Amino acid sequence: MRKAFTFAAAILLCGTLVSAQDFQKVTELAKQANEELVGGNAQAAINNFKAAIDGAASCTEDGVADLVANCKKGIALANNSLANTMIEGGQLEEAIKQLETTIAAAVEAGDEELAQKVDQKITQLHQALANAKIKAAATAADAAAKVATYKEALTHLDLALTKDGENGKLYLQKGQVLGSIGDKAAAVESFLKAKELGMESAANKQLSTIFVKEAAAKLKAKDFKGAIDAALKSNEYQESATAYKIAGTAANGMKDLEHAAEYLGKYIELAPNAKDVEQMKAAVAAIKANIGK
Repeated sequence: MRKAFTFAAAILLCGTLVSAQDFQKVTELAKQANEELVGGNAQAAINNFKAAIDGAASCTEDGVADLVANCKKGIALANNSLANTMIEGGQLEEAIKQLETTIAAAVEAGDEELAQKVDQKITQLHQALANAKIKAAATAADAAAKVATYKEALTHLDLALTKDGENGKLYLQKGQVLGSIGDKAAAVESFLKAKELGMESAANKQLSTIFVKEAAAKLKAKDFKGAIDAALKSNEYQESATAYKIAGTAANGMKDLEHAAEYLGKYIELAPNAKDVEQMKAAVAAIKANIGK
C-alpha cells in the first residue's frame, strides 16, 4: 500500500514539474511575442501570442489566466498594427478587412475601447474610398463608367453609414452622389436625413438646387404649373432669385399676371445688379398695366 502511495505521489510530482516547464515555455513565447510587437513584426507577434495561448491550455499555474488575457490583447494590438501598415501603404480595402479582424480580436480580449476606435477608423476609410471614387467619376471616360464609379462610391458610403448611422456629413455626401446619377428622389431623402442630423444649412442649399433645376427643366418643357411648383419648393429650402425668375416667367406663360408680377418683383429685389434687371422692371410694369384688362 505504501508503494502505491509513493508511486501516485511521484506521478503527481512529475505532472506538476511538466506543467511548470510548459508554463515557462508559454511565458517565454508571450515575452517573445511582446518584443516582436514592439519591434514592428506584427505577424510574428500574432503567431507567438496564439502559440502561447494554445500552450497555456495544459498549464495549471495561478498566473495562466492573466497570461492568456494579455496574449489576447496583444493579438488585437498586432492586428491593428498590420492594418495601420496597410493604410500607410494605400491599401485601404485590405486595411478594412484587417480592421474587421482587429475588432473581432478586441472583442475576444474584452478591449471595448480598441474595438470602438477601430470601428471609427473603418468608417473613415470607407469615406476616404468614397471620396476617391467620386474624384475618379469626375474624370471617367464615358457616362456609363461615370455612373458605375459613382455607384461604387455609394457602396462605401452605405458601409460607412452601417457603422455611423447618425453622421449627417455622410448623408449629405450620399445625397450629392445620388444627385449626380440622377436619382432625385433618393437624393432628396438623403439630404432630408442630413438636415435632421445637424447639416441644415448645407442640406437646404442642396435641396434648393435640386428643385430649381427641376423648375428650369419644366419651364423649358412649357410645363408652367410644374415649373412654378418646383420653383416654390426650391424657395422653401433656400430662397433664390433664380427660382423667382422661373416662377414669374412660368406664371406669365399661364397668363397669371398677378403672380407673374409678384414673382418677378421678388427676382428684382433679390438680384438688383443682374444684367437683365432693367428688362425685368419693364416687364413687371407691363404685366401690372395689363392686370384686370
